[in-house]
Amino acid sequence: MFNSILLLWALVGLIGRVHGKCSLAPIADNERSIAYACIHGDLSDLDELSDETEWIEFSVSRFHVIPDNAFHQFPNLRRLSFYNCHVNVIEPAAFRGLNRLDWLIFHGTRIHVARAAWFRHLPNLKRLILDRCDLVHVEPDVFRTLPRLETLDLRDNDLDCLSVEELSHLTMLKTVRIDGNPWLCECRLRMEKFFHDRSIVQEIECRVRPRICTVHKIPQCMTQIDIPFPSPMITIEPISSHEVMRQSFYTYNVLTQCRV
Repeated sequence: MFNSILLLWALVGLIGRVHGKCSLAPIADNERSIAYACIHGDLSDLDELSDETEWIEFSVSRFHVIPDNAFHQFPNLRRLSFYNCHVNVIEPAAFRGLNRLDWLIFHGTRIHVARAAWFRHLPNLKRLILDRCDLVHVEPDVFRTLPRLETLDLRDNDLDCLSVEELSHLTMLKTVRIDGNPWLCECRLRMEKFFHDRSIVQEIECRVRPRICTVHKIPQCMTQIDIPFPSPMITIEPISSHEVMRQSFYTYNVLTQCRV
């Protein structure tokens, strides 16, 4: 009888933690954050969330447009992520009011072009991940709007070049992932030199073992780098098992052959 009462209270507590299609999610790294995972959710579900929310993750959501001021009611939001959502239009002021946001992820969307206007309202962004987004172009001014960026992930897109002159505005950049893009050879060589000269670490997925490689001149496998990616408890897989890479990585030595 006592166990039945405990179970009933647990169920009541769980129901109280669910808001529409967004559920209060546990955080595994001992952070005291208010985090919601929204599966098959819509932006209208945000109306049910606390304005103290610090982390929102959308997965497999079917809305196509993120309108201006979509998250203005969450001034404390620090992390925002979209996984395999149908988003293909982001209005210029979609992230207005998110002055504290330090983490923005779009994975498996179809945004095609990264617009500078999106990031002008994110002065404290430290981690930007735009992977598998069918990106064909990154507007040059994007990097001018991200003075605090430390991690940039543009893997598995259709980019052929990034200007090192524009990348130079990322004065705090520490880590990049750009593998899985059809880079123009000379452009890739310039980027390799840029990253090397500034001791910016390149990460790739090891093809033999599911670990992370740090690339300088020769890729070397190492154990998982301690980058605070979201815990699996909030529907995000660790980077080491995120997905099997579709394209091989051009190492620095291989790329130097392009000079011939």
